[in-house]
Amino acid sequence: MESNIKFCGYGPYESGKTDLIHGLVKHAGAENVCVVSAEGGLGTIDSLLPKIHVERVRNLDEVRAAVVSLREGELSRYNRKDAWVVYDGCTRILNWIGDSIQRLAEAGYLRKLQGGKAKPEHGRFASCISGADNFDSMRVFMFIGRDIESFLEEQVCLDANVYANFLMKLTRTIDRRPLKPWGPDCPGKMGIDAIMGSFDFVFPIGPRIVGGERKTVCKINPDPDEYLARKRLDRFTHDPLPDEIVGFDLGKFCAFLRGNNKEVAA
Repeated sequence: MESNIKFCGYGPYESGKTDLIHGLVKHAGAENVCVVSAEGGLGTIDSLLPKIHVERVRNLDEVRAAVVSLREGELSRYNRKDAWVVYDGCTRILNWIGDSIQRLAEAGYLRKLQGGKAKPEHGRFASCISGADNFDSMRVFMFIGRDIESFLEEQVCLDANVYANFLMKLTRTIDRRPLKPWGPDCPGKMGIDAIMGSFDFVFPIGPRIVGGERKTVCKINPDPDEYLARKRLDRFTHDPLPDEIVGFDLGKFCAFLRGNNKEVAA
């Protein structure tokens, strides 16, 4: 049985991350692609919008509703091994998760300072408040990391193939200075660890001008001091992958992994 593929691409704005949906539609068929979009616009795939299903989400409640629908509702028709679920704008989704937890933890802290009784939704964050009524923001990030991990686990447990794209950020800090390597943009180190552990492939995506033409480049084996990356080949082809692919086509790449295509480059 064919293994499904969980792919994460990250890069700056206008790096070609959303454009990769074109390759999925070409190789899987428009009827087999569902896009959960947290971005305001999908201008780079305008030509596909009448053909594919787009579930627009504007807040965390709508994200959760889409996840439930993929499991057991209207969108479950895409939860199969020959279909793709795309999360466009995953940085925004994970930031919504982080903001929600931060607000709940802070609200519980304020109620305690004011002598009020904590509400049920504040209870899980009691450990963020020390005996001296100090607020432990590091423990808040622990809760954020756990909820991000739970969200991503729901996605990788889908029968469908999954493509999630993120913005990029510097992932290390020394004396509050952000430092390389670049990686997916999400709240906290635990969030980044959850991303790196959830997907089969995590690669940086970016644009490059080649012969006067703009191409999307996927770095397969980047310098680890420059970029975070992951590739899991045990369930896929053992043919060697190049260090980078210029003119990256996600649909063609996945066909190559499954042995259905002899070439990996576009």
